[in-house]
Amino acid sequence: MTPTDTTSPALAFDDVSRDFAVPGGITYPALERVSFTVERGEFLALVGPTGCGKSTILSLAAGLLRPTRGRVLGFGARLGGLNRHAAYLFQQDVLLPWKTALDNVMLGPLLHRWPRGRAQEEARRWLTRVGLAGFENRFPHQLSGGMRKRVALAQSLIIGPAILLMDEPFSALDVQTRELMENDLLALWQEDRKTILFVTHDLEEAIALSDRVLVLAAGPGTRVIGSHPVTLPRPRDVTEVRLHPGFRQVYQTIWAQLRGEVLRAYAAQGRAAAEAHA
Repeated sequence: MTPTDTTSPALAFDDVSRDFAVPGGITYPALERVSFTVERGEFLALVGPTGCGKSTILSLAAGLLRPTRGRVLGFGARLGGLNRHAAYLFQQDVLLPWKTALDNVMLGPLLHRWPRGRAQEEARRWLTRVGLAGFENRFPHQLSGGMRKRVALAQSLIIGPAILLMDEPFSALDVQTRELMENDLLALWQEDRKTILFVTHDLEEAIALSDRVLVLAAGPGTRVIGSHPVTLPRPRDVTEVRLHPGFRQVYQTIWAQLRGEVLRAYAAQGRAAAEAHA
């Protein structure tokens, strides 16, 4: 679905709060007055301590959740349901085990009522683009973790979303496969500059991939406490860019802000564990 608005940011969070009901009649404030924008074609990374609401932000951007207060906008229009401009790549792949790689990638187009021939042709093309030519007829259990992630990426991109929402998509992969997938993602992004909102716990990954890193405070009541541009040259190789003189400077600047939030979240988890065993 092509956006009709040609000037507004791809995503905008306008004073967004999100509460959740928890046992005991208590309301937990996951997000508190969060405001930021994601510009068209921007690769924006979100970092923050565990439990700070990063995945909640992605779910709000996808339209899977609605704000308790405030507004989420996609290309200038307030989201009142699913974000039709976005595709969501989860931490764990959601491939159907009884379908081949080709059939899994075809699934989205068929649900969008594409002719079967077109869906199959495009699915083959996308599997080739992510390096899986020749593996079209393999089932998920016959593929490595990295291969399954490539299928999931093709599955997300085939329908042509303007926005890609990614929730720690490479965290379960080994280091070598992870770097290959990160470089593949950058190469695909470089081709058409889709808007990407990328959640990660890995600060080095965030810097290596993104144009800008947002730092989130520890919960409850998570808010944005920092926005840091990453001006390292593109195109990038995620291994080589870590050796760039500016990389360490960016890392130290962001970590100086993030470290206190990580320690605060860790201390809170320790208190909660102690209370649970008291």
